[in-house]
Amino acid sequence: MCIYEDMAGGIWVGTEGGISYFNGKTPPNKQIITRNFTVKNGLTSNSINTILEDKTGKIWVGTRGTLAIYNPLIKLNSGKVSFTEVTDYKGKTFKNIWAILEDKNGTIWLGGQYGLWRYSGNSFTKLASTNITAIYEDTKENIWFTHGASNNQKAGLSRYNKKSLLNKKPKATQIFSDNGMLFGINEDKNNAIWVGKLNGVFRYSKKSVSFFKNN
Repeated sequence: MCIYEDMAGGIWVGTEGGISYFNGKTPPNKQIITRNFTVKNGLTSNSINTILEDKTGKIWVGTRGTLAIYNPLIKLNSGKVSFTEVTDYKGKTFKNIWAILEDKNGTIWLGGQYGLWRYSGNSFTKLASTNITAIYEDTKENIWFTHGASNNQKAGLSRYNKKSLLNKKPKATQIFSDNGMLFGINEDKNNAIWVGKLNGVFRYSKKSVSFFKNN
């Protein structure tokens, strides 16, 4: 489902059977370390959607169950690794997380089946209630996200301008909507934004939206 390289060069592979980890070392002079993590290690689900390492070295894991964090600096008395389930200030869990982003300011963004949140290090703020499928920060530090079709709403691409993020309740601008599911966001060298769809890709550039597919 996902592959992520951490700051130390370790490779984390999220699957439908847990997480496989490879430390990235190659023989003959370096020791290879591989590990597997499942619900036995505290994961709330073995179906992994996304993985992110934040600037402090913590590993955030979005699953089809709930959200969990692995802190490599904490070791249990038993010597086993443990993942901690993440909850908001009301003790509620974050379910079916599909996208996790840490922006240039160190803010964590979460997107999943039940909405979009940002975490400043002290508390979570919910910004949207629609189904979020991808989150991206562009070179100008704007935050983009795709929202899937749900509750009689079309799927689409929206953006928070950098300046609006200074507000407690920033407002997003919807760029376009579509009938199908949208997955993945990226920016090219010309600052155009590309969004993946099941049967092609959208490109948004200078207020113009183009769709490309294999004919």
